[in-house]
Amino acid sequence: MDGESQQKQLISKVQYDNFETGEFTDSKQRTFEQIIHLIDEFPWQQQREHFSVGLTNPSVTIEGDAGDFLKLAPYYHDKFILYYNIGHKLYSRSFGNYRDAIPVIRSFYDGYPFSPEGFKDENTWLRTCAPHFRSDDFRYIMGQWKLYLAVFLIALFIFLLFTFLIMARQNEGKLSILFGLMALNISIVLIAITRLFLNHYQAVKGKVLIISRGLDTFQYGPLDSPANFRKTSISEVVTHGRPGRHGYPPLTRVEICFKDGTSVDISCLMINYDTLIAKFPDCPQRLHKVSFCFIPRAYLAPS
Repeated sequence: MDGESQQKQLISKVQYDNFETGEFTDSKQRTFEQIIHLIDEFPWQQQREHFSVGLTNPSVTIEGDAGDFLKLAPYYHDKFILYYNIGHKLYSRSFGNYRDAIPVIRSFYDGYPFSPEGFKDENTWLRTCAPHFRSDDFRYIMGQWKLYLAVFLIALFIFLLFTFLIMARQNEGKLSILFGLMALNISIVLIAITRLFLNHYQAVKGKVLIISRGLDTFQYGPLDSPANFRKTSISEVVTHGRPGRHGYPPLTRVEICFKDGTSVDISCLMINYDTLIAKFPDCPQRLHKVSFCFIPRAYLAPS
């Protein structure tokens, strides 16, 4: 390598076995020598204990000049594999030892365009590979479509309510009583759901949750100044709600309880329940079955 290429820097980052797709750490500019040192120091043997071969893996990833990526990861039978991703294309090449991959990494580092000579062209038809190489920011806020959906459903309930009220007025005897009872039941459900939605909406309005599966720290609070928390300080994660046919609904409350007695309530209006719970793989979890899980007033203060 000449003097100029020795000083050249590319972004490189690390992924561990408990990380989720798009989750990386220690991302920064590194020279070729620094990248090789990073690879040498990576705990490959330890990370092999619970890994499965795939595009999201214990790995070291390098981003090239063309927005392409080279990822070094463990492979079957104590081997290693290099994945090369550019656009919608994916290539792979296995090695008996990670040191054998260094000449290819040097070629990727020095040259543009990089030629994946000796790599296998993977069939990626109907398969998106880019999320396994690009960094995700894991920021969650309430999508506006949920607000529009809630307004639509409430409007639908109101329409049904007036329909049954009109039917009750136009009919006599038992039919009138039947339609009147239907209207009463719809009114009760409408009021309860509306109150619950407004409660959750007020709790998440202007808030952001920044959390990934592998990292211990996470942030939650106002968009411009979320508070910092640590998963190792959590005593338990309590789900307040009831699962339906398709899992837990958006108006489910997840309470994060800390060892110091404090807690944080997160509404699933902000993040899908299954996605949220998967962020706490090592935390004790408990279910509190309740139909209308209102978020306490302490979390409804303006953000």
